Amino acid sequence: YNVIKDFYISRSDENIKGFSSESILLNLPVNKLDKTLFKKSQLSRDLMNASEGLSKKQIVLKTLKDDGQWGFRFISMFPDIGYDPSTDKNNMIVKIPSSIYEQMVPIESYCQLDLKLLSVFGSGNTIRLYEIFKSYAFKKLFSIDFNELRKLLGFFNEGSYQEWKHFNAKVLKPAVKDINSH
Repeated sequence: YNVIKDFYISRSDENIKGFSSESILLNLPVNKLDKTLFKKSQLSRDLMNASEGLSKKQIVLKTLKDDGQWGFRFISMFPDIGYDPSTDKNNMIVKIPSSIYEQMVPIESYCQLDLKLLSVFGSGNTIRLYEIFKSYAFKKLFSIDFNELRKLLGFFNEGSYQEWKHFNAKVLKPAVKDINSH
């Protein structure tokens, strides 16, 4: 996040390996990662495990059009993550699509997510719920109605958990349990 932020506010582009209208390619300095999350003796393995989890993360955008047809888009957040200590032990390479990094531009509205934590969550419901909670972390009051929460979690399809008891039992409780276990 800080590499992208520095680039957008023209403070620094030293860690930008490539930039186009389609994606941004970053050198992510390994020494800037939270040292409590990675053991120095197992850095390469820990980076690989975290990267493998992150490579599977995606954003799902669904919209119900006026004519009743569904529009959708699946965006891989990190389609290319690499680390090769034999060529550069100080940096990871991370490619982020423009549709993702453009959402990071309004810095004041972007919340930093713990990417290693996201990589260990067992379901997309947990990730989306965690992102919702994090986006409201600094607000005094958080209020959301049932249908809005269903929509944010991607369950606004007809017949998908329309009753609170099913939604709570099958979506919320397992997601909250997963979040709290980490």
